[in-house]
Amino acid sequence: MPATTRHLALCALLLLAPVLPVSVAPLHRAAVGPVRPARVAAQGGPSAAPPTESNNQRKVVGSAGRLYAVSARPVGGTAHVVVDWSSDGRIWRTLGRADRAAGDAVLAALTTDRFGRVHLAWTQYDGPLGRVYYSRHDGRPGGAWTVPVRLSSPAAYAGYPALEADAAGLHLLWYGIREETTGVAAHGGIYEIFHRRYDGIWRPAQRISVGTLDALNPALVVDARGGAHAAWFQSDGRAYQVVYAQWRGNRWSSPAFLTSGTRPSVRPALAADGRGRLHLVWEHDGAVLYALRTAEGQWRVPVEVARGGIHPTVGLWSRGVVVLWQDRRGVWVRVFDGRWHRPRRLGGGAYPHAFPSRPGERGRPIALWSVGDGVRLLDLTPLLP
Repeated sequence: MPATTRHLALCALLLLAPVLPVSVAPLHRAAVGPVRPARVAAQGGPSAAPPTESNNQRKVVGSAGRLYAVSARPVGGTAHVVVDWSSDGRIWRTLGRADRAAGDAVLAALTTDRFGRVHLAWTQYDGPLGRVYYSRHDGRPGGAWTVPVRLSSPAAYAGYPALEADAAGLHLLWYGIREETTGVAAHGGIYEIFHRRYDGIWRPAQRISVGTLDALNPALVVDARGGAHAAWFQSDGRAYQVVYAQWRGNRWSSPAFLTSGTRPSVRPALAADGRGRLHLVWEHDGAVLYALRTAEGQWRVPVEVARGGIHPTVGLWSRGVVVLWQDRRGVWVRVFDGRWHRPRRLGGGAYPHAFPSRPGERGRPIALWSVGDGVRLLDLTPLLP
């Protein structure tokens, strides 16, 4: 599958640098053999959501020589969020269930801080409305999750949280209905992106999206300098577009539309490397696109990574990036090390996630995704060029 440059109209506020070098090379001979993923967790029955949904969230992170993975698993007929850990990626143990919900708890976002603590946010259904909850674990086997705290309004839907740590605390994003718009849309109101900051206490929620049309599924990452970056998709009245904002000076910048046109751009995901660069992937009209933001703040022209795919995610390795996505045949990976190598199918399943994807995370590149009977993890090292 050739890599082609897709020239999308970028917001005039953003400077464009030259396009990434794009060429195709075969994968290394060692990648020809069968792919054999390891099992992280078995489902044991149907769930209200796929175990690793959604691509805007981080499901696998690393800290102090350990991997942590979160998934939604059925317990007593409802779905609940469970975190597992491993020191080698092969043998997995559990930190247990984080929520205490009577209904479903799904769509969890996972992160760790510089003290090795594990933080989790998720969507919990206390009746018909989803709300965002949070809990923390000290990361020690035998430890316990703190009592969950509801962080979104009880009066309106909130879900699909994204969570990241920096040196001063936590950033939490979600999308939800703006309460004053309740009843003005078929789904109950206008969806907006909300932010809460934790710096010893949880600060009040603030809306960071602008406009009068729906904004959904925020992705979040903290760069090597401690700056937070967010991306989501939002309607411009013609189609959904990818929107970007940056946390600067204890406030969010004005959102900037990164895409335009009449065809939809949706479901962004973010990674940040140790050189101050951001890596962004998203769906555009059935294709998977990738764009780089340089350390100087310039967005480069997007590159088409796959002509057909959904739910993309992006991760890092020592010489470049890996992009994961799914289609009707399963989960795929494509590797960049100065040139784009041919896509490789990893196996059946959905909702892939990549590790590492944050500055300072160490370890072999890993793919994690949902399958019919649970969660699978694969060391991508043998597939790298």
